[in-house]
This record gives sequence, C-alpha cells and structure tokens, in this order.
Amino acid sequence: MVAYMVSSNQALFLIPDSSVLFGFGEPQAAGSLTNSAVNGRYASSTTTPATLGAVIFSGEFTADGAIPTGNITGTEDIGAAGGPSLAVAANATYSVSSFPTNGRGTIGGSIGGSGIVYVVSTSKFVVVSSSDPNPAVLIFEQ
Repeated sequence: MVAYMVSSNQALFLIPDSSVLFGFGEPQAAGSLTNSAVNGRYASSTTTPATLGAVIFSGEFTADGAIPTGNITGTEDIGAAGGPSLAVAANATYSVSSFPTNGRGTIGGSIGGSGIVYVVSTSKFVVVSSSDPNPAVLIFEQ
C-alpha cells in the first residue's frame, strides 16, 4: 500500500495488486464517539468494492442512537450478480464504543450482514462487512 498526503487532513491510499484499488482517508472528529453519534437519517451507498463480485447498494436509513444497542432501519436498492432488488426493507442493530477504540463497533442484520462500524463524525459512519466474501465499504452520511 502507498499513501499520499493530499491536504493537511486527507490522504490518498493506493493498493497495487492484480487490479489497483484506491481510496481516500479522512480524519475522525474529535471527542467521544458512541452509539449516540449514530442517530438520525442517512443516505448510504457502496464505495470501493474489493472485487467485481461485490454487491452494490444504496439506500435511506434511520438510526436511533439507543444505548447500549442501537437500531437502524430503512430501504435499500441492491445490485447483485443475480439481478437488482429494489426498495428492500432492511434493518440492523449496532453497538459503538469510545473505548478501547473510539468510534469503532459492530453491526449485525440485513444491512451489510455482520460487520465493523467506524464512526467518522456525528454525520458520517462506514460499515465493512466481516461476513461477505466480496466486501465493499458502505458509507452512511446525513
């Protein structure tokens, strides 16, 4: 992997292999980020699929910020090898902690399967599936 600083708060990452993958990194907001940081309405989409077989999705979701376990519900459009599925009801539970790793937690349900949640700020979080053999990064933004 190679990283290039683009600005004082942003880096470009390149991962050379059989196909070159790239993505941008951004700083995490200051402060304690827990379940309450994941609260409100979000638009979501897939970015940076690891392989051509990755499922692509977009959707609209609402998270409740409940402690110790939050709930997220909504609808998603899914593009998969078997064909598209539109306006699919989706839900998951999540748990995010400020310790030992600030803003990191778990998610489980029909949104990304089981995975890891990384809270970037009170208006943005990402999910990386730990159960999908062809994972992609799911971005949720208010």
